[in-house]
This record gives sequence, C-alpha cells and structure tokens, in this order.
Amino acid sequence: MDVFVDAVQLLNKAKITKPVHPKHHKSISNKAELGEGFSYFFQHGAAAERYVGNSSLFEQLVRTASSIKGHRRVLGGNAPVMANRFALEGAEVLLASQASPEFKKALRPEIEITGSEVATSDIHLILEYKTGEKWGNYKSVRANRYIIHSDKYNPTIQSLEPLVRTYEKFNPTLLVVGGLQMLDNFPFQ
Repeated sequence: MDVFVDAVQLLNKAKITKPVHPKHHKSISNKAELGEGFSYFFQHGAAAERYVGNSSLFEQLVRTASSIKGHRRVLGGNAPVMANRFALEGAEVLLASQASPEFKKALRPEIEITGSEVATSDIHLILEYKTGEKWGNYKSVRANRYIIHSDKYNPTIQSLEPLVRTYEKFNPTLLVVGGLQMLDNFPFQ
C-alpha cells in the first residue's frame, strides 16, 4: 500500500533535523540519515527510493504521516495496479504477491493471488514536494517525491516460488514482471 504525504509537513511533524550538509545514503537507519538523504535529493528536485532498516523509525513515520491532513492511502506498486487494470479490462490475472487483508480488499475480486497471506500491508511512504518548496536552507528546483519503505518481501522476491508452482497451471498469454527497482539499495547480506 502507498501512503502519500506532504514531505515537509511529515519531516517537521516527525522532528527530523534539517542537516547542515545533505548526504547520499543507500539506505536509512535513523532520523539524521533520513534528513541528510531527503535534503540531498530535495535540493536537486530528484526522485529517490530508499530502504529504511530501522522498523520502529519507519512505523513511527507511517503513524505520523497518517495523522497529517490530506494524506492518502491507496493500492500501490506497479504489479497490483496493473493487475487491477488488466482484470477491469476482462483479463484473467494471476498476481504473485504477499497479501494482507487490506491489500486483498483493494484488489478486484477476480484476481487470483499466489503468495502467502501476511497480517499487515507493506507500506511505501511517498513524501511529495512542490517546485520552490523550502525545507531549512534547501529549496526544491522541481516537484518530485522521495519514497521510503521497510519492505522485506519484494526485494527478496518471496512470491517467486509460489508463482512458479502456479504458473504452468495458469498457462498465461502474457507475463508482466514489476517491482525490480525494489532490489536497488536493499542491504542484502
């Protein structure tokens, strides 16, 4: 599930310190790295997506985002969004995904899901900002977004084996692979 929120409001409400020096981080483990990483991309108006390894920090950010007026929570991810559209157009769809009750509710009922059921949805927190917006000493040169997640399912491709077991019986005429960007910047051991 995607949670869209105004970036500056979230960072201010979560008390993320505005850094003296922006810094690129491959992944985020604390509030200081979030501030440094966000400002690094924000000042250039560049999009980025980063993994947050500190699950308590990430959960705090999701709770804070959910308390901000105007936030939106919608079905996210390329594969489920495309699956919904294909099903709407009449296609038979098999979606390889970990699925929470909330996630299943957002999908069209005719979509067949292969993958395990999980208690809660993975959240991708989408921090949006406008052209000319300011955060501390930094000003965005264009509108964009900074996406953070603590998703452990997609980067490790946990739905691949259930898909392989179901794939031949399903006999598809089209295979769409999405979400490979999740492999980027994930701290694999």
